[in-house]
Amino acid sequence: MCNARVKCWMMSSVSENLKDYVRFADTAHKAWEDLRELMVVPSVELRIRQLRQRIDLMRQDGDSLTR
Repeated sequence: MCNARVKCWMMSSVSENLKDYVRFADTAHKAWEDLRELMVVPSVELRIRQLRQRIDLMRQDGDSLTR
């Protein structure tokens, strides 16, 4: 019964495009975990890759800007 109440609250709290995550989850906990994974901050590996791409963009004529 508590699970149903929490899922009902979640359904009324999330936007339309996220409701299926709640609707089709077996439990409120599973729905919460699925939503949390969607909202998690990008991983460290992704951030490192982004920074390396920015460094590459800062190169001019094949020479590094940090001579």
